[in-house]
Amino acid sequence: MMQRLYILLFLLIGGLYGQVAAQTQSQYLTEAANAFESENYAAALEYYSNALEFEEEDISLMYRVAESARLYNSYTLADSLYKMVIEAESDGNYPEATYWRGIVLQAMGEYQSSNDMFNLYISEHGGEDDYKDQRAQKEISANNWALEMIEFAPEDPFIKRLDEGINTPYSEFGSYLLNDTLYFSSLRFENEADKHVPKRPVSKILISVDSAA
Repeated sequence: MMQRLYILLFLLIGGLYGQVAAQTQSQYLTEAANAFESENYAAALEYYSNALEFEEEDISLMYRVAESARLYNSYTLADSLYKMVIEAESDGNYPEATYWRGIVLQAMGEYQSSNDMFNLYISEHGGEDDYKDQRAQKEISANNWALEMIEFAPEDPFIKRLDEGINTPYSEFGSYLLNDTLYFSSLRFENEADKHVPKRPVSKILISVDSAA
């Protein structure tokens, strides 16, 4: 009798947890869609990323995270997600993934890899979208020019991307360097007092010494 009761309780609790999780994911997806439509790509990225945690192999969610990251100029994250979509999908449901990955890689300065993606897009989906076909060809020419110019680029000035402690998928802006300390704001925090579901991100001022936030 007791054993049957334990089993029933386990099933009941498991069912309730599943309902809560599904509801939470649904809320994230609703907020993400609203944010994306209003062009608030920072919030869309946050909410879609949260929704993806519930179904980490959902290709459609991967693609939406990638799109939000690209439009938010979070290129490293966008590149990794587009790559996952391209490798995971086999039905041709995301024909623009290679095209947009080419755009992202170009923005990252990975010109040859960008060309590889544009050529793959043209070979697999050429003729489906005249604008993207022409844009891909134009960007291939631009990449080739950039690759030629790299050979003549001076070693100085040296430009270095700051590490992940400062550059995150969220919004970092308003930087000011004073002596050896960098002051900047970051939209990477949750407002714990916010009763909105999901909680909305808030910005705080941070400092970094020697590129460590």
